[in-house]
Amino acid sequence: MPAHSIASYTKSARLFALYQSLPRSEADAVSLTELMQTYGSNPDHFTNERKNLENDLTGLNQIFNDVFYSNALIRVPAWDQNISGKTARFYIEASFSIDVLNEQTVFFWEMLDKYTANYLPVSFKQEIADKLTQLRRQDKDKFHQSPLGQWQDHLITLPSIVQAPTLDSDVLESIHQALLQNRQLRISYQNKWEEKPVQRMVYPKGLIFIDNMVYLTGFNPTDDHIND
Repeated sequence: MPAHSIASYTKSARLFALYQSLPRSEADAVSLTELMQTYGSNPDHFTNERKNLENDLTGLNQIFNDVFYSNALIRVPAWDQNISGKTARFYIEASFSIDVLNEQTVFFWEMLDKYTANYLPVSFKQEIADKLTQLRRQDKDKFHQSPLGQWQDHLITLPSIVQAPTLDSDVLESIHQALLQNRQLRISYQNKWEEKPVQRMVYPKGLIFIDNMVYLTGFNPTDDHIND
């Protein structure tokens, strides 16, 4: 929260402070009256400060549209609707953030979504989807015209001749938790030249993606003297 009332700052500083003070969910959306509690504190200038608050909200929304190509600053009722006789409430879309957008960022998120999303936990996949939605609202045409963006026209994805096995979601979840929490895993392992699988306790280290297959890497202790 700002140390002083937002109304005491210059125009540019007011907009940034206002952006920081707005809630990030519709459930917490606030009215102009509620915003005035942090925006303006001088009762003698209340009318002028409230009008400035309305103008600043409109200006901030215009910046989001012009610079970030985003409708992240949401008004209920919507900006294009008449609010006569209604109490307007405001909030910022939760997935929005003022990130630095460059060629490498877009390329990274698109490749992550395309090649690894099927192996990630549901929460991770949703975060990737939210990030891509945010990036697509920004100046993506500029990225596609850049040298790195044009590489996408020369990338061809062919169906793999190696068919990945169907993995149980509970098994994947166990692997994810073991990796994130540094836990051991008990697995059933079978060499292709053996008739029956054996039970092993392994120390998982990470996942490797090759073609459309995913491999679990880790350590398999061979005796009772391994240093954990």
